[in-house]
Amino acid sequence: MGYAIQIAKSVEQKVKKKDLYVITAALAAGYLGGVISAGSHVRASSPEVLRASKFVLVNAAGTPVATWDVDTRNGVRLAFLGPHGARLALGARPDRFPYLEINGDDGKNRIKTGLGLSDKPYLAMSDERWQARVALGFIAPDTIPYPPDSDSWGLVFRAFGSSLPVVGMHMSQRGDGPVQGSLTVMGRQIQ
Repeated sequence: MGYAIQIAKSVEQKVKKKDLYVITAALAAGYLGGVISAGSHVRASSPEVLRASKFVLVNAAGTPVATWDVDTRNGVRLAFLGPHGARLALGARPDRFPYLEINGDDGKNRIKTGLGLSDKPYLAMSDERWQARVALGFIAPDTIPYPPDSDSWGLVFRAFGSSLPVVGMHMSQRGDGPVQGSLTVMGRQIQ
């Protein structure tokens, strides 16, 4: 039994010497690495501007689901995509007038709103067959540029295939003049 204890002590001493060598080597490597790296400094990169004319957001399968781009006329648009193009788009036209469009599954416009000349708002609703079936908001005169004192607002309902209102309510005023209102039913104007 005494012989077994001597062997165990001998193994224990060898393991301790081996551990001591490993620890010493690790300390030396750490010291040496610190000395070498002291001469080189890592610097954070300066803030940079990321420039692009188009960004595309893709899903896990790599399919585009949204875009943010500048068109050929310098209009800016953020679009959320569906199977037939943009389902929802917002942006600013080249003249910088903002807009919002909501499109159906077929890719055709259903709701369009925005600001036009003189920052006057409009809202147009469509169906799959005809654009602007219902229009609400500022009604621009036929002449461009139109007088800055022109104040013309209305609500118009159009039938399929027609740009003329079937029913429309309209009010306008030029400058300090009187407010004029009208109602149009089937092409007949009532004042």
